[in-house]
Amino acid sequence: MERELAGYDMDGPLALRLTRPTAPAVNAPRTLRAPLPDTKPTHG
Repeated sequence: MERELAGYDMDGPLALRLTRPTAPAVNAPRTLRAPLPDTKPTHG
């Protein structure tokens, strides 16, 4: 029973966390890249 619960927890949250970060990770950099150019001109 413990092995089944551990596998479920690891396959669930872990699988979702690894698959979800892939999409958000690509969207996050895009949002950060936009503000970056805006901050660079202001600093220079």
